[in-house]
Amino acid sequence: MPKVRPVLAVILTAWVVMIGFLVKREYFTAEPRWYLGMALPDTATVEWWSGIYMGGEKVGYAYTRRISEGDTLFRIISTQLLRLTTLGQAQVINLRSEATLNRDLSLRSFSFAMSTDNAASSLTAPTRRRSPMGTAFEVQGGVDSDRLRVMVRQGGDAEKREQIIPLDGPIYVDASLGMLLGRGGFEVGEQLTVPTFDPATMGTITTEIRVAALDTIDLHGLRLPAYRLEAEYLGFTVRVWVNEQGEELRGEVPLGMVTITTVREGRDQALNEGWDESTTLDLVNLAAIPAGVMKIEGARQADSLSVKLSGIDLGEFDLTFGRQELIEQIVEIKKEDLSQLEDYDLPSTDRANRFYLRSTPFIQSDKSRIARRARSLIGQERSARAFAEQLVHWVYNYLEKVPTAGVPTALEVLNRRAGDCNEHTVLFTALARAAGLPALMNAGVVYLDGQFYYHAWPSVWLGDWVAVDPTFDQFPADATHISFVRGGLDRQVELMKIIGRVTIDVVSYQPLPEETVP
Repeated sequence: MPKVRPVLAVILTAWVVMIGFLVKREYFTAEPRWYLGMALPDTATVEWWSGIYMGGEKVGYAYTRRISEGDTLFRIISTQLLRLTTLGQAQVINLRSEATLNRDLSLRSFSFAMSTDNAASSLTAPTRRRSPMGTAFEVQGGVDSDRLRVMVRQGGDAEKREQIIPLDGPIYVDASLGMLLGRGGFEVGEQLTVPTFDPATMGTITTEIRVAALDTIDLHGLRLPAYRLEAEYLGFTVRVWVNEQGEELRGEVPLGMVTITTVREGRDQALNEGWDESTTLDLVNLAAIPAGVMKIEGARQADSLSVKLSGIDLGEFDLTFGRQELIEQIVEIKKEDLSQLEDYDLPSTDRANRFYLRSTPFIQSDKSRIARRARSLIGQERSARAFAEQLVHWVYNYLEKVPTAGVPTALEVLNRRAGDCNEHTVLFTALARAAGLPALMNAGVVYLDGQFYYHAWPSVWLGDWVAVDPTFDQFPADATHISFVRGGLDRQVELMKIIGRVTIDVVSYQPLPEETVP
């Protein structure tokens, strides 16, 4: 098998979600007393610009506008542009969100769109460039009594899909939390805990925000007093500094190896100043985890692996799954013995695994193009094991290996025929499910050239869950794949909890016996 370079994996999507969480927060009240129920003029509008920095280098900007519409509604509109580098290639990401809030600041309706441009080019003037690839991911929805109705459309799919999310009460978006907290002015020690919805991940979480302290900060050479607001998200502390009027001056979130920062800027400064034609920051290399003293020779043929994990709360992850077992701080992985695996005729009739045959907004196994391709691949084959192996090789050969930003969907990947591990995994999972083979998605790390890189790969049901890797053309996957979470984007972003924190020390490994090495 040819050497495979480091993969982009789930880390880019997780970074985008984290940056979006930081810059979408709304702490920019010009008059806090507005939120005490006083009527606002219909034309009341506040807008601001921010530069987005990573490790001190400018990587984007954000523009936000808040509109008061009479006595009943607020609208918050946010546009962000990010230029991130992965494996030396520029990834231009455009995000746009709009939320309509009731007067109590609970969510009434929202929309979110994300588009990407994979062209490796400079962006000295970001507003002069639009993504030629169009909208790859679009969500809109609204609160209907005790449920949230969500319509989703992905690239390559002209139809919108509806999802219903049950609600226990009012729900909020992160863009309204500062407004809630600052309704009567800011007081050190005050805090607020509310359920929030993130359209980027289609997930709901409980968010706590508090007024932590009154600090003095430096902003463009000026020393200014500012309240420090803090919120916890995926194990990281997001910090935002605001003045007495509630206007945001600065925000930051440390991610271990680098800090993401937003800085209040004027329009021209945000759009045109501080952009470099090249950047020394590469997300894949920044997030790589050294493997300790022991190196793994012939990692793609590793039959077993033992590693010691430290620096994180292991209880937050399901590290015992399938071939993988957690014993205290040691994770032991034994590559599956195919001779011991169950085989059966497709489609699977195992009711216990029906969940892993379902179609989702990202794994679109019920789409006609996906179903037709699955039928053409399976042909007369009925063996689950034989089809799983065939599908690994087909996906590997079908997709060009390129770093890709955004939120991939199976139909979009089938059309574009390119991508990294997320794209390989979502297409494989959709085709497997369409053929009646239960499949799920893993997110974790894989060993390559002395380091562990963030990665995604599928598992299929063959009497037990068997890890496979269409990105590396492996059936089954080698033992250096360490799974931390399983599921869609809402689960994959949990990898942010380990970025810059986890330490992985290789304790031991065993290669395959020579007679079985392909």
